Amino acid sequence: MRKFLNNQNTYKVIAAGALALLILGIIPLIYIGRYAHPCADDFTYGMYTHAVWEATGSLRQTLYWAFRQIKISYDTWQGTFSSAFLMALSPAIWGENCYIWSPVILIGMLVFAHFTFGYVVLVKLLKAPKSIWLIISSLITFLMIESVPSPVNAYYWYNGAVHYNFMHGCAVLLFAVMIYIEVSKKRAVNVWLCLAACLLSVLCAGANYSTGLLGLLGLTFLVVLKWFLGQKSAWKLLPWSIYAFSFFMSVIAPGNNIRQENFSKTTPFKAVTDSFIQGVHWSRHWFTLQVFLFMLLLAPFLWKAVKETKFAFPVPVVVTLLSICSISSMFTPSLYAMGGSGPDRLINIIKLWFLLLLFVNEGYWLGYVARWLKDGAPARALRLKEHVGRIDVRFYTAMILALLFLSFVIKVEDRLYDYSSYGAYVSLKAGEAQAFDREYRERLEILNGPGDEVTVKAFKVKPWLLFFDDVREDSYNWRNASVAAWYGKMRVYLEE
Repeated sequence: MRKFLNNQNTYKVIAAGALALLILGIIPLIYIGRYAHPCADDFTYGMYTHAVWEATGSLRQTLYWAFRQIKISYDTWQGTFSSAFLMALSPAIWGENCYIWSPVILIGMLVFAHFTFGYVVLVKLLKAPKSIWLIISSLITFLMIESVPSPVNAYYWYNGAVHYNFMHGCAVLLFAVMIYIEVSKKRAVNVWLCLAACLLSVLCAGANYSTGLLGLLGLTFLVVLKWFLGQKSAWKLLPWSIYAFSFFMSVIAPGNNIRQENFSKTTPFKAVTDSFIQGVHWSRHWFTLQVFLFMLLLAPFLWKAVKETKFAFPVPVVVTLLSICSISSMFTPSLYAMGGSGPDRLINIIKLWFLLLLFVNEGYWLGYVARWLKDGAPARALRLKEHVGRIDVRFYTAMILALLFLSFVIKVEDRLYDYSSYGAYVSLKAGEAQAFDREYRERLEILNGPGDEVTVKAFKVKPWLLFFDDVREDSYNWRNASVAAWYGKMRVYLEE
């Protein structure tokens, strides 16, 4: 049995199964994306780029107007300049049928960012086998995709998702690059990594303010830590400087003051204290039975990744406290500017960060225990190694997966709302997504038809995964105005 456990093919087979599970979970989410359609700020931010592309077919002119959208938003609504640029390039501007690329881009970014982060930490830093990296990254990413609180805000409403989910992915990539700089000893590689970090710094600093603040705090911590350890941090100072300047420019935007008139601001002290309250509240809410079982599922693979590494895993309590602080900090901008924990799209990325840090802390504590056993209690370490060696990793994995399946079956009434892929399956099976698509295309015939003033019907079917917002009965509402401008109408009315 021990010979079998030491066979790397075992982990390769499990890695293939974990990767297959992730792909199977993604397929229905991509498939249902064919029935997703633009709404709300998709029309607002893509209005000019869509018109330019329709009129000229020029990519250069379209990109020019995407940059112009930065200036427009910066002066009139919000300083998040990099988000404004990407929001102006919604797949919908290239054609109605191109909107299917929204979930492809957004889910793809989620997968790419966390697999890259896992590769840097597990393979490059801890020297773990690639099979372990694939197992851990696949399972964590699968859990993230399936348990995101609001799938429509995460995958199917491009404007909100690219502003939050995509940019959060950029922040995860930024941290991965900064860690990679510490691992790499090649100057040429570090030059390219530093350039990538500078680009990601601009993107994150100009994103939503929760991501922007998280990235700034994270980079500052890395720079200070290097200085505290008495090591040079030249490779980090340039990205940090660019990040700090870009974030400052985003914060002082004139549009922020205009937008703030719609909300009640609280004091910075109250925002910070309430952030910890929100952080603890949501963390308790997110730590479900399924998440605990995923921790058990990943434990042997994390153990294999950390048990032989030279990294010392110092002060794990401090790491856990810093993790709690970073999760709480993501609530601070919303609490300060609006007095609340924020919209669903913000809750989405905070949960993603919570899950990532949860497993980082699990691995860190396991590494600390492994190091303690190795240095302080070698006899116990040998006995533990002997006991662990008797465990069949196949049987253990199958047992935890069975418990996970059982935990899902027990909560049948909640499955539609808790798990993205099952929700997509139910919506497709019931014909809900298809019905929504038919109603939308009937509306398109009216919007693309003759007349300067048109009346559209309200949607009868509003899928949980696909429907986010719609026009109002008031034709002067900003939603109606943006749809009217998009389709070249003077007025768009919603049938009473």
